Amino acid sequence: MSVLGNVFNIVIFVSLVGSVFSVLSLLAKKVLNIALPLWFGVCGIGFYLIPLILPTLRLVPPESTSWIYGYQVACLIWISGATIFGMYFATRSLLACRALKKYRICEDKRVNRVYRQCMATSGLRKTPVLYFGALKDPACVVVNFRPAVIFNESVINQLTDRELAIILCHELTHIKRNHNVYQRIFEFVSIVHWANPFVWISKNDFAVHCEMDCDHMTLHTMGEETTGIEYAATMLHLMELSSYQQGHKAGSLGALGFLLAKQRLGFILNEPITIMRRIICITVLAIFLILTATFSIYASRSHFYPYPSFGSAPEYSDSLSS
Repeated sequence: MSVLGNVFNIVIFVSLVGSVFSVLSLLAKKVLNIALPLWFGVCGIGFYLIPLILPTLRLVPPESTSWIYGYQVACLIWISGATIFGMYFATRSLLACRALKKYRICEDKRVNRVYRQCMATSGLRKTPVLYFGALKDPACVVVNFRPAVIFNESVINQLTDRELAIILCHELTHIKRNHNVYQRIFEFVSIVHWANPFVWISKNDFAVHCEMDCDHMTLHTMGEETTGIEYAATMLHLMELSSYQQGHKAGSLGALGFLLAKQRLGFILNEPITIMRRIICITVLAIFLILTATFSIYASRSHFYPYPSFGSAPEYSDSLSS
């Protein structure tokens, strides 16, 4: 119990420090009204995983014994919740692997021709397998032991070669930029810090940033022949096809889907990222890193004490006997 309790201490501390960085990032995004680069989210993952603490980390003062049992109960609740969420994400990954076996490898000549052209421009060394399958979305990427691209066969005939190229390049960019790897790491963060609402908010925000990062890099990879207007038109066409496929009217995306589409379209049709915007983002990130690290060191020195374990630490036995 003592070992588990000390792990719980570190989780609480890291969760608090990570929340500081998450709140700062969300405020910066709102105040500056710009799409923050992907590395903001990657740094956020780091704060939730790597504790910036001193060796003297403590959580419960030795003189306090009245709420030790409650603290131990909280520790058991945390490990129970982490186990449940861990089983949930593991089951979801297992079902995705099993579903992949039901899909068939793409044998459509037109799609394969466009796919080879996209692979040539993507810069990927290994070619992910392209599958046809029944999906809610027109296309998606699955990364388990080997990355794969799954395409909804029902929308193939309704897309031009140019639209196919944009969609396939977008999915390949997800693989090249390791977005799915980052999201798996964020799932682990969500398991460990399941009780922290800022983790789930940051996880959803990070998924949006992955899409925006993918949009930007896809436009950059495809060159000047693909404009932002053409890319945005393709995305709107996909939303329309997806809505009809699910039996809804075109454009009925739901509130969250509409907000995501609005953010992505605004980012795509916006002016290219300038050097000044890059400098602003780097400066803001540096300030946030310094503030978060300072808070972490100060909190670890001033407000955190060791896990309350009866009999394992002399100070607790002394305080109890007195």
